[in-house]
Amino acid sequence: MKAVASMLLAVSLVGSAHGKGGMAMHGTISDVKVENDTLSFLFTGKLSVQFDTAPRGQKPYTLELQVEKAPVRASKWTNPYDSINQRHAVTFTNAVRFATARAKDGKETGIGIDCPKISSSEDSDGIIMIEGKQISINPPEE
Repeated sequence: MKAVASMLLAVSLVGSAHGKGGMAMHGTISDVKVENDTLSFLFTGKLSVQFDTAPRGQKPYTLELQVEKAPVRASKWTNPYDSINQRHAVTFTNAVRFATARAKDGKETGIGIDCPKISSSEDSDGIIMIEGKQISINPPEE
């Protein structure tokens, strides 16, 4: 717990933390919007991001947080499969479609975020924004 508190303190003092890999999230989605080629929604659940504590020789550290109604967004990205109806392709079209479906049915889902950025503020009690280059949302069962 002390390490998590230290990380959160560092994030709040710095303003944001970037991950080079990805972030895994599991929970619910609400308030889906698409404006100016940007997908945004609110996420409630558990997020997990792994990062190195030193340039070399250190074991990766995994930070896990429980969040409530954390804003998430990603700008439209290009993917050669976006024009093809491929259900499991990580495309902007699928992200919008699956986020909308999950917000409507209220079921928990898995979400992956590529190159995550977690922002917070000294004035805030928690995360003020989660951003990524791409968002992958598990599709609803058919």
